[in-house]
Amino acid sequence: MKLEYGDMWQIFNITDFFIFTGNSVITRYGRLVMGAGIALEVKEKIKGIDSVLGKKIAKNREYNFIYVSPKETSIYNTNIGVFQVKYHFKYKAELNLVKRATKKLSEVALAFPDKRFDMNFPAIGYGGLKINEIMPIIKLLPNNVHIWRKDKI
Repeated sequence: MKLEYGDMWQIFNITDFFIFTGNSVITRYGRLVMGAGIALEVKEKIKGIDSVLGKKIAKNREYNFIYVSPKETSIYNTNIGVFQVKYHFKYKAELNLVKRATKKLSEVALAFPDKRFDMNFPAIGYGGLKINEIMPIIKLLPNNVHIWRKDKI
């Protein structure tokens, strides 16, 4: 895992996997709830992504880490991923979900060692957890995974 600092959006057009943290709440219209933080930014910048992800997540509410390919979105040339840190957007992130999502992301990143994965630092913003709780978990991610923070730790 590599720590990066600055605006993660700067690598959107060059990364292979653009990943953000999220929950598993699907609206009655089949959309993933993306109402705050980086999830809201993604929803605003990538129109319709909440529907695409909502349909995929509805098949498995506890998805841990899931992504949609450019073929599924027909929007961009980047895979868009969601790293599950919560069941419901109202609550704090859960360490057990972060651990499971980290395991799943590790498996995918190891399966694609020549691809770049970029994700915001999980569970510390609206997730409500502390960096020192999360770092021991995510530091096990492979080196092709880049974790972004706006400011230095």
